[in-house]
Amino acid sequence: MEKVSLPIKTKVAAWLVILLPIINSGNYLFKLYPLHKELKEYGEFGVSPLSMMVFPLISSIFIALLIGIFLFKRKKLAWNFIVAAFSIFSIGALLMLPILIFQEGFGSIDKVNFSLFLLMLIALILLILDRKNFWKIAT
Repeated sequence: MEKVSLPIKTKVAAWLVILLPIINSGNYLFKLYPLHKELKEYGEFGVSPLSMMVFPLISSIFIALLIGIFLFKRKKLAWNFIVAAFSIFSIGALLMLPILIFQEGFGSIDKVNFSLFLLMLIALILLILDRKNFWKIAT
């Protein structure tokens, strides 16, 4: 039996799922680098605050790689997980956006994070639009 290829919208969304946390982690590490000398001091529990910030970034990259690979392997659970996670994050960010604009103004919105948010919305929309085609070939 011939194997059906993955729909192009799902391929683009899967690559975005893989790349977004990598770019986001790089963005945060770039912002944390000037503070690394001040954050080298060990905290109360003998753990550097910098290492406590880096661990979630590395784990998010690892989880995104797994989810992206499972999307490429046509797994329904990966599709469900990423749509749920992106939906929850999008709703939360959209609810916080007016509060941020009201308190700080438009200049306070980080352009890199906002562009990553838009790319995440694009990935979510692509996955939702291509859901019927993906569910036909998914296992």
